[in-house]
Amino acid sequence: MLNTPSYRLAYAGDEDCRLVDAVPGSFFMLKTGILTPGEIKEVFDKHIFLYYEEKVLGQKFRKMGLKTVLVTDESYVHAHSVSIDKSFKRIVDKQRLLHRSKLYYYKEYLGTGPAGMAAARAVLGLVLAEVWFLTVVCRMRW
Repeated sequence: MLNTPSYRLAYAGDEDCRLVDAVPGSFFMLKTGILTPGEIKEVFDKHIFLYYEEKVLGQKFRKMGLKTVLVTDESYVHAHSVSIDKSFKRIVDKQRLLHRSKLYYYKEYLGTGPAGMAAARAVLGLVLAEVWFLTVVCRMRW
């Protein structure tokens, strides 16, 4: 699902392809030979696991002069949480991992300063407290 209607995104070759900043990390492809094996290793940030990887890839591809294209007339089935459920059983732990990746992205890739990072940590701390309360105390599942 697109947050921005496809008609507002720039065309990328034909009417069913749009230029975007990032594509969902659950399904993306690279044209063979575009990147060397060394470049492939460099575009993946070892400090991020699962969350925010696609945003980092999008930024790195743009810096390399590559364009990210979203094909709007195709679909796929994504088995949500299959990878992360192997490592993290509790929802609050998954949320904590998301927040770590998000804060790392803000600092390292967006250049967020100390005040912005403090604000982000405070807001995310409240969100994490809410998730903990709902899932641990109230035993809610989603």
